[in-house]
Amino acid sequence: MTYTITTFEKPKVDFSYVTDCRENGIQFNDATTYSGTISQWFWDFSDGVIESTIVNPKHIFAKSNNNASQLVTYKVIGAGGCSDVISKTITIYQSPRADFIPDPDTTVGTCKKILTTFNNNSDTFIYPLVSGYSWDFGDTSYSSQVNPTHGFTYAGKHSVMMIATSSAHGCKDTVIHFITVFESPVSSFTYKGGCKGLDTKVIATSLAPDSLTTMSYEWDFGDGTGTLLTQNASHQYADTGTYNVILITTTNHGCIDSITAPIRVHPVPLVDFNVASICQGTPTLFVDNSSISGDSIKSYYWDFGDGANSTDKSPYHPYDDAVTFDVSLTVTSSVGCVGVLKKTIDVHAKPIADFSADPNPVSNDSPWVTFTNLSKGITSYVWDFGDSSAKDVLNSSPVHQFRLGQQDTGRFYTILSVANQFGCKDSKIDTIYVKQFLKIFFPNVITCNNDGLNDDWKPVAKGVYKYHCKIIDRWGQIMYESDNFDLGGWKGDYLGNGITAPEGVYMYYINVTDYDNLEIKKFKGNITILK
Repeated sequence: MTYTITTFEKPKVDFSYVTDCRENGIQFNDATTYSGTISQWFWDFSDGVIESTIVNPKHIFAKSNNNASQLVTYKVIGAGGCSDVISKTITIYQSPRADFIPDPDTTVGTCKKILTTFNNNSDTFIYPLVSGYSWDFGDTSYSSQVNPTHGFTYAGKHSVMMIATSSAHGCKDTVIHFITVFESPVSSFTYKGGCKGLDTKVIATSLAPDSLTTMSYEWDFGDGTGTLLTQNASHQYADTGTYNVILITTTNHGCIDSITAPIRVHPVPLVDFNVASICQGTPTLFVDNSSISGDSIKSYYWDFGDGANSTDKSPYHPYDDAVTFDVSLTVTSSVGCVGVLKKTIDVHAKPIADFSADPNPVSNDSPWVTFTNLSKGITSYVWDFGDSSAKDVLNSSPVHQFRLGQQDTGRFYTILSVANQFGCKDSKIDTIYVKQFLKIFFPNVITCNNDGLNDDWKPVAKGVYKYHCKIIDRWGQIMYESDNFDLGGWKGDYLGNGITAPEGVYMYYINVTDYDNLEIKKFKGNITILK
């Protein structure tokens, strides 16, 4: 039996390569000797990367296998399945292992304009020495420092890239960390007050970057009393002066902004007032004695404790009730600093002046009046009779004769002034009428014989102010009538006709008013005509 055996040529596999940096890739070139046709190529780079099946591959070795040498196996398959394999240990230029750690830790983010130190953590012990670093912070800022410090100029997510270059062959390694940069707050505040020893209210008006950001606050009032952690605060300064107040605003991302602004602390008015003994019903002067150093007083407010108030500096005020009241004075300076003082005062009951006068009215022919003092709650008194006589302070209930002088009648205003042990006063005034004493006499006979004696009839009177006279005969016929006392009297005729009336009895009727127009008297009687 005869067999025909076909033999095939076995390829003689070989390859060459160009040494380069790992990150640039190594170019492998087939150098197999074979007269036939190779159907398959298999490359195993021993770095866990999928094998290559192309003739002349370029391979970048995995970074985890960043070694100076690497075993490479190359297999080819020719006609009839004949194959050959070769393994070589190749040389690779090492790249540095680039890495960095931000400080402070930016795994949760950092803040705009806050300096972050990028600590170079590249491995230069196992890997080649580094000749230089190139940093790109992702906000158009760059650096070539080993451990640069950088503050980001705007918020957002930044990719920070570092490229490390070896000193031997210029091989590079690149690392990128993503850093979130948060917006910082804008600190601001206002304040109300600024008065020594009183609450100065500070109100934080800081602006948050957005509606989702929360903020915390820290105050330093500049007077060495420590800090306070609250948004709005009240603080009392022990002395006047200018204090630099610091507000530090911190977001929930740790971003901080601060502001320092001066607060001037002004003096508070030193409030004081005094008041004399206060008497019921008497306007009493409240004297302001307040003062302020280095400033001026703008306004006053009195609360008298009985529902009344005043804005005068030193007001008068009467009290209707004799009780105890709390009086307060509030003084405000020109810059709004307020001082308050409260005092308790006693209002003393005033005495009651009263008296009676008897008689009243009184006649000028005997102007004696008895005054009876009816006052209550008094310790002293003064009588002023209003007639130019001396005041009487000795007699509680005097009997007084009015001094008429040139004036023999008229009204005299008698005043009784009284006081009690607290100096509270009262007075009463009464009018004493000294009237003209009214006297009138009536003749009862006339002769009408023209001998110059008893030829007419006329009353004789004193103190007459108004007068009316009517004379009638027994039949009721009017013989005479007059309203003028100063005219001549009745001539014994009929209504002045000059004819003498017959002898007989006639009746007169007279009404008289005195000068004070207070008393009217009526008189009637008989007149006899004799011839």
